[in-house]
Amino acid sequence: MKRIEPESESTFRVSGMIKASLKDYYGCIIDMARFVKSDSLDVNSWVIKAHCHASIGDYENSLKDLNKCIPLDSMNKERYMIIYEQNLIIKDSLKALNVLRKMAYKWPNEHDLNLGLADLLLKLHDYDSAELMLKKVFDGLYKNPANPKFSITYAIDRSNSLFVSSQLAMKKGHYEESLSSINKSMMLLPGDEKLYFRMKLHLKFGKTNAAMRDLKRLQGQNYKPAETYYKQYLTKRNNQE
Repeated sequence: MKRIEPESESTFRVSGMIKASLKDYYGCIIDMARFVKSDSLDVNSWVIKAHCHASIGDYENSLKDLNKCIPLDSMNKERYMIIYEQNLIIKDSLKALNVLRKMAYKWPNEHDLNLGLADLLLKLHDYDSAELMLKKVFDGLYKNPANPKFSITYAIDRSNSLFVSSQLAMKKGHYEESLSSINKSMMLLPGDEKLYFRMKLHLKFGKTNAAMRDLKRLQGQNYKPAETYYKQYLTKRNNQE
């Protein structure tokens, strides 16, 4: 068995791994920084160092380390997703968008990636690009032989796609189209988040009675984000009595 010499570069790698497991994040960062100076091609060391930076809220240096891994391991989808999520955490939506676009190029038939890209384009108010990406999403749903109609996976994917489609229609001012999409989405996969969206959709277009029906359902299910709306409703009702 090969012996690791004290103060050798390999010692810093082993020490860094141990410190990471013990949640000594600062110690790990120091040791891994020493090690990668001698071996900048060790992907795992960069990943561990990035994890420690993220664990102390230093996403800037975490992203620097993770981006160094990409040329060394360019087809690691999970790593791209971590980079994407960390860019969202630091509210750099444009960099997050760039990461998703790279991923969609590398894995063009991944439903979740394309839907995530459409959703982010929607949030960035690029409605035309979001609409084009949604068309690709729905085309992919119908043509995917590994995801047949009436399967659970198909129902979930279609429901989520319809939810994003409904949000896009609302942003473009198309109430009936938005309502149709959210209703279809909820038929496939109900959820409080979708019900909350539909309630806000009704309110936006002045459909007060429909909004109140949804709001009462949300209140009955103790859906916290709807509490402010419910208090406003109660105040208005009390003032009218």
